[in-house]
Amino acid sequence: IEAGVRFLARDHVALAEGSMGDESAIARAPSNGRRILLVDDSEIFRLTMGAILEDSGYQVTVAGSFAEGGALLGTMTSDAVILDLELGDGYGVDLIPAIRAAMPNAVIVVMSGEDMKALPDNADLVLLKTLDPTSVLVKLERALGVPIG
Repeated sequence: IEAGVRFLARDHVALAEGSMGDESAIARAPSNGRRILLVDDSEIFRLTMGAILEDSGYQVTVAGSFAEGGALLGTMTSDAVILDLELGDGYGVDLIPAIRAAMPNAVIVVMSGEDMKALPDNADLVLLKTLDPTSVLVKLERALGVPIG
């Protein structure tokens, strides 16, 4: 996740580096070996959702644009890709064919800040960004087949 502000999923509180004590004292889940590519043009969303996923044991790679996300496809593998519907330089759903070609087994999650009239039929999961982060995580883990509880 980008340097600077860290968001802790446990408290949903922004911490400036070192401003509230030793961050290393906060328990994080051990890596579960699953990789997530998070493509969103909102830095706040990338930082927040990225930290929530990392705190849950995921290895997260972030991209801030359609172009960045597309460029990463040939260089990595992911268990899931979380796409913003409307990126500043394109539509997230337009990346889905390239994701399917590069990562055929990846779960594709499309997220939007507003209700979608026409749901993308080539996504595995479509979620509103207005869901609380815990609900997003639970739905993602169900789609990945991760045992809950």
